[in-house]
Amino acid sequence: MNLYFVAITLINLFVLATLVVLIFHNKKITSVQKRNFIFITCLTMILVIIEFAEVYIDSTQKNCYRWLNYALHYLELTFTPIIPVLIANTIVEEKKYKISFILSSIYGVLFLISLFFGKSIFYISQDNIYSRDVLFPAYIVAYVAGLGYLILENILLALRFQIKNKVLLLLTSILFILDFLIGIFESDVHVKFLVTTIALLVYYIYKTELFDQVDPLTFTLNQKMFHRDIANLTPPYLLVVFGIDNIKNVNEIYGMETGDECISVVAEKIRAFYKKYGVCYRISGTEFCCIIKHVSINIEDLNDEFFHSIVKKTYDMRELPFVTVGYAIHKRNEDFDDVMKRANLNRLEFRETRNQRIFF
Repeated sequence: MNLYFVAITLINLFVLATLVVLIFHNKKITSVQKRNFIFITCLTMILVIIEFAEVYIDSTQKNCYRWLNYALHYLELTFTPIIPVLIANTIVEEKKYKISFILSSIYGVLFLISLFFGKSIFYISQDNIYSRDVLFPAYIVAYVAGLGYLILENILLALRFQIKNKVLLLLTSILFILDFLIGIFESDVHVKFLVTTIALLVYYIYKTELFDQVDPLTFTLNQKMFHRDIANLTPPYLLVVFGIDNIKNVNEIYGMETGDECISVVAEKIRAFYKKYGVCYRISGTEFCCIIKHVSINIEDLNDEFFHSIVKKTYDMRELPFVTVGYAIHKRNEDFDDVMKRANLNRLEFRETRNQRIFF
């Protein structure tokens, strides 16, 4: 067996084991996200070991290992297209996770059935030599589908969270594309899971950075990012502030879960209306802010449109409390605290001019 491949395998396993330790001690991600990352990393470790065993068995060319070779290649070709899907699913909704799991299971079952009908994705000869079979294009389709799902989720992720460092997402997609091309055109070059390990590491770094920047309830940028961006911004720019009134009443009457749902709905509306113009933050429990660099936009019309959208939303969600919005322009050589005071005063005026309270 090639010593270079042995060394690559050992390094790969060491990196993956180190990643498991880092994930286990990570305090920035939730227990569910931690579980998902550890599962993917451990599955990749198993596939690395399987690939190593395949290469060793292929080199022996002993017929007694033929069915073991079948089992190993089946496991590898079943789970390899699923890896990009699992990586994409580290923070997606539970519903998406279940759907992708069902589709992946269907692929694995159909693949297993095909082995008993003489025509499948691969074939092991009597001399214990692996070769691709007539249904190998089905594997290509499955892998491309998984890769496409990962790329789509990366795009949706970048659009949803307004984070600036999107290069790591692009790099992850490129790595998996390279992994796919190497596997198709140079099947004897065994770097498939090395590329997967690098992509998994990059994705973990990106997600950890994401969780450090984003408010976990509303998926807007958090207060830490707000203060950092304000310190680095050069006026003039628009500061738009939002407040959710009487959320305490909602918590007392309907419970904390409904209160959190109200905050999430408002945050979603803020992102929908303002992310095209600027960046949105959650700056306290019931307060949000948007920074808009183009001060020439008609902000009053935009604020009115946002308010009417919130009013319409109360027909669907009657627990939703009153939401106020205000703004101020941060001019050159002006203290930021003074700008924030003016924005909040404008928000109070907004409340007075629209004093037809909806529910509270």
